Amino acid sequence: MSNRDRIKVVCRIRPENTIEREGKYARCLKWDYNNVAIDCQAESKVSDANGRHDFAFDAIFGPDS
Repeated sequence: MSNRDRIKVVCRIRPENTIEREGKYARCLKWDYNNVAIDCQAESKVSDANGRHDFAFDAIFGPDS
């Protein structure tokens, strides 16, 4: 199978919304070229999955893209 036939998985990190900016919440997401790490804290109401979770992608588009 050639690289052209492969499925690529990408991640787009959205910009912070008004509530997130004005609330000065700590950012729980860190990323570099192909990796995303999410650090879920116990006080988070978004997820009950505490701890760090790592994901790998073929490409990542940051909040400025």
